[in-house]
Amino acid sequence: MLRISIISAILTFAMLFNSGLAQNHSIDSLNQALQKQESDLNRYKTLTELAIAYSDSNYEKSLEYWKSALNIANGLGKRELVANVYHQIGFSYMKMGEFKLSLENLENAGAIYSYLDSTKLYAGIQNDIGLIYRNWGKYDKALEYYLNALDLYRKIGDVEGIGIASNSIGQIHFYRENYPKAIEFFKEYLEINEAKGNSRAVAGASNNVASAYLELGKYDDALEYFLKSLHIYDSLGISIGVAIIQDNIGSLYFKQNLLDNALLYHQNALEIFQSLKSVTRVCYTQKNMGQVLLAQGKVDRAIDMFQESLNKAKEIGLKDVASDCSKLLSDCYVKTNNFQKAYSFLLDHITIKDSILNSETLQKIEELQAQYERDKKEQEISVMNSKLRAQRLTLLIATGFSVLLISLFLLVVFENRKKKKTLASLELLRKHIFQNISRNLCDLQLVINSYEVEGYFSAWWYGPQNKMYNF
Repeated sequence: MLRISIISAILTFAMLFNSGLAQNHSIDSLNQALQKQESDLNRYKTLTELAIAYSDSNYEKSLEYWKSALNIANGLGKRELVANVYHQIGFSYMKMGEFKLSLENLENAGAIYSYLDSTKLYAGIQNDIGLIYRNWGKYDKALEYYLNALDLYRKIGDVEGIGIASNSIGQIHFYRENYPKAIEFFKEYLEINEAKGNSRAVAGASNNVASAYLELGKYDDALEYFLKSLHIYDSLGISIGVAIIQDNIGSLYFKQNLLDNALLYHQNALEIFQSLKSVTRVCYTQKNMGQVLLAQGKVDRAIDMFQESLNKAKEIGLKDVASDCSKLLSDCYVKTNNFQKAYSFLLDHITIKDSILNSETLQKIEELQAQYERDKKEQEISVMNSKLRAQRLTLLIATGFSVLLISLFLLVVFENRKKKKTLASLELLRKHIFQNISRNLCDLQLVINSYEVEGYFSAWWYGPQNKMYNF
């Protein structure tokens, strides 16, 4: 198993190296193009392309280009361009763990999208703001924004957006440890993106499904989805994705007590996250590495790793990591017989945990979930009623058409019968006329041949006015 892990790591490194060469070539071309651009609009477009080129490899560099693009967009006075850059800056800060700055920029973008009546883009902002509150451990607030996004996507019939919001709602269920429910939402997101052919989204959805299966102890199912996700990220050359999956596979090996394999995957992931300066992901991975070290009996190294993760988590407001690290540090100090520190960290864990999932928050989440279920049911009923109305209309049209055809058929039959009767009457009348004519002619001949009138008719026939001439 270890040999397989090492080969996988080597192949991953080779893929990243080759993709890095291709990316550098692309970036060099864009930088050369930027120097030649004369119009501000073309400079804006090139700057955004450069920002995107660095979006998965160097967050700070990407952010610099986005800020330069923002200056140009403001100068052009094009609000839709300004909103787009605010959105991207907000998302960049989110990946860096700068949640307050992220929220500020996302709200700026949202205000412009709302003014421009760009429903789809505004829904995306609602979903992204929900991600920030989720990272802050404010799950009720996060769910509120996710449901807003879902409602907006449904109103405009955006299937892909519905999938994104469903995935976000699934994450809330995941953090509430309702893993079967989380899988339902994650698989809905997965199916939508498979149908759309969105490879990157399929990779993300597969990772989420795998993570839920991992928590349920279904390791074979989890590994299947993790490898599916890893293959896609490898093929796309997305280093952040590769690192996330490696980190998660490390967690899978940890649960299977394959500690050396687990540590190798976590270490690979940590190096990529540190190169990207992704503080959020570094926090998670350091916590994961600390767990492996603790299981290996390397308590002092585990304490150092948990403490580093805890400090970063408190700095950026990552409550779920802070809660976990406090509990793990408590476990470490129990092993070293330092019960005072163990008790102190356990209290910290309980305090943070309660702030995340207090009774009021849970009630709010339940209310929002119930509202979501009601809205979903109402939408299903509405769709069903629409189908029934369509079916009734189709049946009505078909019935009317059938009645029309029958009426036309009966009319033709009636007209044919009427025509036949008329022809029959005409035939009888014709026969009657001919019979009368024949009878009258016979009567006339009898009259002519009668000796009583023979002279009269002969005189008239051969009279002066009808004189016969012989030649």
